[in-house]
Amino acid sequence: MHLLIGAAFDVIRPLFLRGVTVSAKADARGHRGRPRRRAAMRRRIEHRYPQHGIVGEEFGEKAGRRYRWILDPVDGTRAFITHCFLFGTLIALERDDGAGFAPILGAIAHPAAGLALVGHRDGTRLYSADGSEREARVRPCHRIEDATVLATTPLGNRRAARREAAAALIRRARLYRTWATASATSRWPPAAPT
Repeated sequence: MHLLIGAAFDVIRPLFLRGVTVSAKADARGHRGRPRRRAAMRRRIEHRYPQHGIVGEEFGEKAGRRYRWILDPVDGTRAFITHCFLFGTLIALERDDGAGFAPILGAIAHPAAGLALVGHRDGTRLYSADGSEREARVRPCHRIEDATVLATTPLGNRRAARREAAAALIRRARLYRTWATASATSRWPPAAPT
């Protein structure tokens, strides 16, 4: 996982705040350079684990046995191209024990901040580019009034019934913030266990 995060950071960090040229894609979200980032991560997986499957947007799915990696080196392309640091690299490893694929390891890494959360069933650690690391977990909170509510997109962007429920939650919470993209609730294949 750390080698994949490093590969993504090595390619992404030099491009951030450099005025990367945006090119039109079918999904209107891409920009030049994305395939190169995914290729760097894929090469590392294919070299070390040639039998593992890989899922990514540009190169599609590579079938594999028992294990499957899911890669999104820049989740939050719009944030990246508008020089907002709230983009990240999402990496998940899934295993099929006979009942279908389920996540066993995941990372949400933030190249601009030099931080990475790596989680698995036994816990999550926060790693920093300065070499420090620590356990990461959600703080105990028993009342909504003491809670911080973080959302990938504004909670008001829902159908009417959900919008009302979201508004009631926001009013009760101590603090409410959106975090742009790069979260475990990202829009496409399973990301990281939290």
